[in-house]
Amino acid sequence: MTEAQLDLLAQARESLSAAKLLLANGYPGYAAARAYYSMFYAAEAFLEGDGLAFSSHKAVIAAFGKE
Repeated sequence: MTEAQLDLLAQARESLSAAKLLLANGYPGYAAARAYYSMFYAAEAFLEGDGLAFSSHKAVIAAFGKE
């Protein structure tokens, strides 16, 4: 696993932790946003493993759907 992938997975874990805290404290909307970013960072890490990088969320989502 590359350093970039490890960094992205760390961001994913941090975002998921934040989502759990936000949800537990009564902020479901903000929790959903953090949960989205958690999955987004995980998808980026997966694609990075294939040497792919993108500049927009839409491109990451489209590429992840194809892989």
